[in-house]
Amino acid sequence: MKRRLTAFVVMGALAVGSLAVTVGAGPVGAQEVTSRAAAITATTQSSITISPASGATVAGEVTVKATPIDATAVSQIYFYLDSTFEGTSLSAPYGFSFNAGALTPGTHVIKAYMSYSLGSLEADSDVATTGSNSTTAVPPKTTTTMPAPRSNATAIPGIRIPPPPGRPFVGLNAYELATDFGVNDGCGTDIHTSTDAFFASLPTGTVVRFWATQPFGTASANTPNPNSLTWGPLDTVFATAAKYGDKVIPVLGNEWGDCDGVNESPGVQLGQAFYSGGYMSNTSEGPLPYSQWVKDIVARYASSPAVYAWEPINEPQVCDVTEAQGTTDLTSFFTAVGGEIHALAPGSKVESGFFGTGNCGLENGDYLTVGASPGIDILTYHDYYAATAPVGGDQYNGIAVRVAQAKALGKPIIAGEMGIQAGTSCSVSLTQRAADYSAKISAQSALGVTGFMFWDWYPGPTSSCVYENMQAGDPALALLAG
Repeated sequence: MKRRLTAFVVMGALAVGSLAVTVGAGPVGAQEVTSRAAAITATTQSSITISPASGATVAGEVTVKATPIDATAVSQIYFYLDSTFEGTSLSAPYGFSFNAGALTPGTHVIKAYMSYSLGSLEADSDVATTGSNSTTAVPPKTTTTMPAPRSNATAIPGIRIPPPPGRPFVGLNAYELATDFGVNDGCGTDIHTSTDAFFASLPTGTVVRFWATQPFGTASANTPNPNSLTWGPLDTVFATAAKYGDKVIPVLGNEWGDCDGVNESPGVQLGQAFYSGGYMSNTSEGPLPYSQWVKDIVARYASSPAVYAWEPINEPQVCDVTEAQGTTDLTSFFTAVGGEIHALAPGSKVESGFFGTGNCGLENGDYLTVGASPGIDILTYHDYYAATAPVGGDQYNGIAVRVAQAKALGKPIIAGEMGIQAGTSCSVSLTQRAADYSAKISAQSALGVTGFMFWDWYPGPTSSCVYENMQAGDPALALLAG
């Protein structure tokens, strides 16, 4: 059925005095009912009201409006009708509309979830529809079925068949792709000898996300010039991807200490000192400050046809300050660094690298605030939700919410990582994982997700129950599409 969201605009936190949800429904007058509150302190009087009250009957076009009551720093209100996510309003008047005549006769639940400075509040209203009003029939939603992907033509060397248009891309993470322990610090498994075979095996245009943090461009301790820049392994990745018509997302920094130390030593987790300006002098990842590394690597590969997008930081978050300050610092960081990338490589795209599950500085509506930065072109989330959950997450930080926020910003969104544990010692087999991936891709692409990246390519066989065990012959690789 057709529904409209009001005040679906981009903005930061809005300080207001109170919250009420009002529904106008033709002949039914506006009524209010006290909400059920959750996750707030007993000393506050914050609440939500919603009308019509439970038990009311609605007909025709029903307009829902929300107004906060005694709540400060409201970032947004999410709306559900029964179990269907209707969208997010980001400023007053909060609300959405729906056609009651298109619903089946009976009781339906309108839910409003408000995110504000003290947490979250929920308001529900059970309303009845009679089905007696005459409306234009609305066709039911259809399930999107992913077409069978084409594979490379292996019978004739050098011939590669492109995937059919009009479908989301399905790619791979291969974080260790530029590792060459005889040359650079690297990380993970050294697979540099199979780089050509790896890209040759992929459908044309496959997107590959890999670690291009400074250790991958830093000479290792056992070389003649340790801790100096070395570009050979990275040059090979970009050149080989271009050779086979594939695309890459180079990740330029890492929130976590993994794969980010100098001379193969452990790295450090990033915090407020880094995002608030320390990135211009921070040298924890190699011989150069982070900002200089970004300038050097982007300038070097700015004209490479292999670049799909640049990712400044994997899974950024700021947990050592208040949520509001973390949001401010992340926004400033992406505006500056993303702007620098745009200037160095005109026409290039910057991908956010967001985990998307409610990380510090990116909780609830703060994800949208940071995502609105002009330094970000493509939004992301990482899907490690249950294999049986096609669209995982809750009403505050789940995938459906992130997709709605991306739509509000007018920016595409991709699953930058999608992982399911599988293997011979797992309850999930590789065949079952492929089926679960297919279900996730179908459900999430129907919402508007434009790309998916499996975690993670691992060239050697494994019998463990892990994510990093995708190799040649894995059934899930049949889903790859450029």
